[in-house]
Parts: sequence; structure tokens; C-alpha cells
Amino acid sequence: MINILGLTLAFTLCLLVFSVVIEENSYDKSWSKAGRIYRINTIENTKGIEGEIPQAFANLGLELKRQFPEVEASSAIFPRNIFLKLDNDETVQINSLFLHKEAFDILDFEILEGKPLETVAGKRNIMIDQEFKEKYFKDENVIGKIIKTSDPLLDKNEMIDFIITGVFKKLPYNSTLRSSVITFSSVMKRELSKNGDGYYQDQYISLKPNTDINEFTKKVNSWYKDFLNDSAVTNYTFRFQPLQEVYMNPLAQSSISGNKRSSTIIMGIAILVLIISSINFINLYAVRTIKKIKSFNLHKIMGANRFFLIKILLIETQIIFLFSAILSIIIYLLAISPLELFLNFKLVYTHEIFPTIIFSFLIAVILLGGIIGLYPALIISNIKPAQALKNKISKVSNSEVWTKRTLIIVQFCISLIVIFGLITMKSQMNLIQNSPKGLNTENLLNIKSLYLSENSNSIKNELLKKPAIENVSIAGWRPYMAPGFFSRNVDNKDNPDQKIMVNFIGGDKDLVPMLDIKLIEGRLLRESDYYGYPKPNPQYEGDEVNNALITRSTAKTLGIKTLGIPYKGLDTIPVGIVEDFHSESFHEKNETYCNPRSK
Repeated sequence: MINILGLTLAFTLCLLVFSVVIEENSYDKSWSKAGRIYRINTIENTKGIEGEIPQAFANLGLELKRQFPEVEASSAIFPRNIFLKLDNDETVQINSLFLHKEAFDILDFEILEGKPLETVAGKRNIMIDQEFKEKYFKDENVIGKIIKTSDPLLDKNEMIDFIITGVFKKLPYNSTLRSSVITFSSVMKRELSKNGDGYYQDQYISLKPNTDINEFTKKVNSWYKDFLNDSAVTNYTFRFQPLQEVYMNPLAQSSISGNKRSSTIIMGIAILVLIISSINFINLYAVRTIKKIKSFNLHKIMGANRFFLIKILLIETQIIFLFSAILSIIIYLLAISPLELFLNFKLVYTHEIFPTIIFSFLIAVILLGGIIGLYPALIISNIKPAQALKNKISKVSNSEVWTKRTLIIVQFCISLIVIFGLITMKSQMNLIQNSPKGLNTENLLNIKSLYLSENSNSIKNELLKKPAIENVSIAGWRPYMAPGFFSRNVDNKDNPDQKIMVNFIGGDKDLVPMLDIKLIEGRLLRESDYYGYPKPNPQYEGDEVNNALITRSTAKTLGIKTLGIPYKGLDTIPVGIVEDFHSESFHEKNETYCNPRSK
């Protein structure tokens, strides 16, 4: 009974864990060009500190398509929230996927209604999937239907009309690019800068078959180095991350993402538990079988050979393993729904291949039962009949003694590894939760992708009227999203031939106080800092310079010791220095940042 219980729990754990692992590793593998779709990532290397972000300068992908015949298609593809006002005045918030029409050459869209590639001018073109249509527009002809945005923070005269131009088949659930609404976005009218700076954008490309990605990457980075102006010394290169790897390694905060390290740890724990249960089965089964040694050896006296006894013992082992497997499958079926609720995502792919999973599991159980049962069977079948009938078991050989000791030691060591591993994970979680991040995100809510106009202060004022809201800030960045929303290369004071990339965080005067970022020198931003100042010297590029806050590491790296004067290359006037803070994962090193005001 103990053996069956131990094996059942171990098998159930393995089934649940491997179902999750299989699901997570299935993401973005269903696209027809899955093996040829890549996201363009930027790798920055400043003073030996390397960081990678899942974006690249706007229109880099389009330029690569012009320059390299290996590039089949390119498009910006990024998620953004939109608010739609339906016919019954119901407002729905949808996480829409924004993309260019060229994305149809990268991803698979099965169009069921309409001609979405024939865009309607003067409106924001969208297409919806059949599930969205059935839910909100059942039995309607939605092609050409106008839907108004219902952003609660916009005035009525600022509402942007959407027009439905197509209906498509629901995208795969196990994809980082799944969405019920697709919004067509126009290509940004900005040429790729030769100065080595620009605005970041999520971009994807598809390469032609048989393209060597390593050679292609080398060619692109070599080309980009020659593409820049002679005065632009860049500190970064580009990496093409396979779309199939994005889920497990998103490189930024994402609502659809996994964690390869966590999956590996959990899978390892499940395997170790199975090993412990198997060793425990061997020891208990051997002891239990020895108690029945007289009956086994009666078979020997009646002419049964050793092979026959081994076969009998192995059949008994297989029956125990299969019975435990059937029980574990029943528990697995009962536990799969609660597991989905706990994980907060559906195991869609797992349900699709459920027969394959069960068949593979039963084959593995049969093989494991044969391997695990072989050792006790060999021991028992080797006992001499005369001694067994007299309840005198012959002296156990040294090899058998060492085998048993080894199994016990291995079982003990694995148990210690699991226990200490869990303790270490708990300690790491406590460290992450209690370590200073340099900013406070407790009770912080983020409203993404608002359509803001010049009267953004009225939006803030309306929100501040709510008793539950303490402070409001309008920014082009949110904590842990990315190092910044814009970057610029500036001269390295220690090496004139080297450039340092400075990441900019756009936010109003309330951003720093709201996040409790510590001011260590100078002052915070004021309302008057929203306006540009005349250029004190023609050597500064741009139409105006602006007051800004910089971090301690920025000031140290750039050699900024005096506040209130413009800094060449940044087009800003540092008026305050704030303490460094983590804007990315703790796995990333704390880099150099600049925090300018937003217009």
C-alpha cells in the first residue's frame, strides 16, 4: 500500500509538471514560419556592462529588408490597450496587437470575412477574431462597422473612430502574439538615424529558408557599424531572438511569458521525487518479497528455473506500477483544472495532445517498472531453496550490501538536495522582496496606452478627485518595463573615442516623488521645467534644452559635478541628482539612466 501511494503521488507530480513544461515549450511553434521568425533585440555594452532589451530603433527592420536579400518581411508588432464603446454603451478594454500590414507576410492570419489589407483612410482600421465577433456582434455583418473609442480619460471630441475591416480565425492560445483584436498601425515616418540613436520599437522579421542566423547577425552588425556616421561610435549590437524563445525569455515585463529557469527547477524537483519514490520502492519491495521467499522457492523445488521466478516478480512489479499509473491519471484529470486556475493560464496544447501524453506516460511507466523491478527480482531469485525453507538466508554478498547502502545514501542525498533547494528558493524570494530597489511600486497602478493630448493635466486632476488615489503621474515609461523609452550616445570623458549610451525615462514632475526615488543633490523638477530654454551655444543640437534629473551613476560616469548648466550631447540641463534604482530585473546590472521631464 505504501509503495502504491508513493508511486501514485510521484507519477501525478511528474504528469502535472511535465504538462506545464510541455505547454510552455509549445509557445509560438504553430506558426508556419515559426523557425524563421525573429525579434530584433538591442545589446548595449557600456564600460563592460552588457544589457539586452527586446526592442530596436524604429524602422531598423525595414532598413534591413532593403539592404539584405535574406530578409523576407519586416514589421513592428507590439501590444497596446484600447477601449471600445459597443452599441449597448458597454465599454470593453482590449489588449490589441498593433502591427503593419507587412506582418501578414510573417504571421498566419486566416481571414474569414472582409479584406483587411484594403485599409480605409481617415479611420483606425482593426480586425477582430470570430470569438470576439460571436461575443459582442453575434449575427451581425461587422465589416465596415464603426466603433468609437471609450477611453475614460478622454474628452468626447478626442474620441478616435475604429472601423472593422476584417474577421480572422482565432490565433493560437500558446503564442506571445495572441490577441482578439488586431489594429493596423502606419509605419513611423522616421528614417533610421545615422547618429546611433532613436526611439525604440518592437520589431520582427522573417528570414528566407536556409538562412544561417549566425552569419546573418554578423553581416547586420558589420553593416550597421559602416552605416553610422564617422562621429557616431556605437556601444551596441543587435541580436535576432527566435520567436519560439520569446515566451521563456521575454527580456521585459510581459503578461504572456514563462521562465525557463523556473521550469527547469520544477522539472528537476519532480524527477528527484520520482527517483526517491523508485528507490523507496526497491527497498520496501525487496523486504516484502523476502517475507514470501518460501513460496517462491517451492516453485524452484517443483522445477521452476531462475528466469521463471524473475518473470513472475517483474510481472508483479508491472502490475503495481500500472495500478499506480492509473490512479495517478485519475488524480491528474481531477487536478488539471485547479492547476490552470492556480497558474492563471490554460494548458491548451496539453489538452490537444492529451492521448499522446498518456500513451507516452504509460510506456515510460512500463519501462521504469521493468528497470526498477529487476534488482529485487535478481536478489530474490538468487536465494538457495534449502536455506529459504529453513528461514536461513545465506550471507549477503558484499556487492549486494554496497548496492543497498548506495541506494539509501542516494535517496538521503536527493532528499537533502530537494529540501535545501526549496530553502534556497525561499531565501532568494525573501531577498528579492526585501532588497532595496531604489523606488517604491507598492500600490502602484498603471494605465497603459492612453491617448493623451495637451490637456493631460485635466486627466490628472480628474483622477486626483478620487479619494483612493494619492498621486498621479503621466509618463512614457513604467517600472521594470525597460531601461528607458529613448537612448542617446554621449562622449565618454575617460575615452574620447568611446561613446556611452544614456537611457531616457520620460515623465512629468510627479514621477520621481510618486516612486519615492531619493533626491541626493540639487532639486526635483518643477512645472516651469516643462518648457525648453534657449540654446546657450550653437554646438548643442536640437531646438531647445530641457531641465532633467539624472541618477548618481549617470553623474559619475559622465563626470557631471555642476548642476544647472547644459551638458553637451544630452541636450538637457541637470538640475538634480537622484539615487540609482532598478528599472529592470535583479538579474540585470544597474545601468546608467537619465530622467528628463515630458512635454
